[in-house]
Amino acid sequence: MWNGCLEVLCQLLVSGAGVAVLPERVIMAIREEEIEALPGSPSVVDRICVVFRREFVGNIRGKAFVRAVFASSR
Repeated sequence: MWNGCLEVLCQLLVSGAGVAVLPERVIMAIREEEIEALPGSPSVVDRICVVFRREFVGNIRGKAFVRAVFASSR
């Protein structure tokens, strides 16, 4: 079954409806003790892109936000 909503898939998984392919961050967010990775399951490295309008970094809050995002990614 395909569903673009990770929360719905998580709820189905927690209710015992089967298995799901989900990012680890989603599983960590729900803190469900009964969910575990299948042995030998693949691991995928994700890439996150930060996209913003030029005007966004034109003020002090925007600059601070972008600096914080880049600092946390290192």
